[in-house]
Amino acid sequence: MAHALDRRTIVFCYLDVKEKILARGMQPMQENLSNSGFTMKDVPGAGKGLFATADCPRSTRLICERPIFISPEVIPIVPGEPTGPHGFPTRYSDGILMTMGDDLRAQFFALHNCKSNIPRDFKGTMDTNNLPVGVLPGYNARHGAVFSVMSRINHSCSPNASYRWDEDRFCGEIRAARPIAKGEELTITYTSVLDSRDERQGTLKAKYAFTCVCQACRIPTDQREHSDARRHTLATLQSHVQQHDAIFSAWTTDAALPDDYIVQCYLEYAKTMEEEALSEPMEWALISHALDRKWTR
Repeated sequence: MAHALDRRTIVFCYLDVKEKILARGMQPMQENLSNSGFTMKDVPGAGKGLFATADCPRSTRLICERPIFISPEVIPIVPGEPTGPHGFPTRYSDGILMTMGDDLRAQFFALHNCKSNIPRDFKGTMDTNNLPVGVLPGYNARHGAVFSVMSRINHSCSPNASYRWDEDRFCGEIRAARPIAKGEELTITYTSVLDSRDERQGTLKAKYAFTCVCQACRIPTDQREHSDARRHTLATLQSHVQQHDAIFSAWTTDAALPDDYIVQCYLEYAKTMEEEALSEPMEWALISHALDRKWTR
């Protein structure tokens, strides 16, 4: 149950990057992903949003989409050259927009711009809607991609979907991070969900000019400290992978530890994730890996 959106993609890059991308080749987008798993609706106070058109089990692929364009997150600027809004060189923006053509250009400027009200503000629209791509072959710098559809997915600090860049197919992918009910809005995260509430609010306000009112941010004041502590625990799990080997080593060498020691450790992590309504793939992968090691010991 996914929607495959194939199109020509503009890649703003150095020549050697282009050659290496083409040399790698890319797998085709899956042809059987033809049924739309979402519909687009207006969301009060949040522009457009995507909503599930059917019940979606966890891990359901909902959208595969090639971006409108990809560019490095940091663009070199020559001192004194002509620039547009936010100091972006017009030679770059004009060239990209001309290459897009009328259709892609219309799709691009139909997206929200939280940076300004300036008509045809290329840099503002790009920065508002970029989703991470990571490093491309031949250029060791982070890139971002703007999508006609996926860039419209709204944020939640307890998202029900996850985004990833599929380098082999050169497309973005949205999957259900947990079961999603028909009619439920699809959400991803624009920031680290493991930061404290105040940190998340500060990042979202600075980068996207909105105050998050998701369920995780609306919890009563007296519960926020506990929520922040749970997310900090999960951040520790994610940031210090070496902990897993230490826990596993302690369990295998210390005869005083109970047989279910490692199981209880990771079940506690899983419980913490559920309490925060989180379905982060990285944390679940680490938990599953640790439990698998226990059972195959």
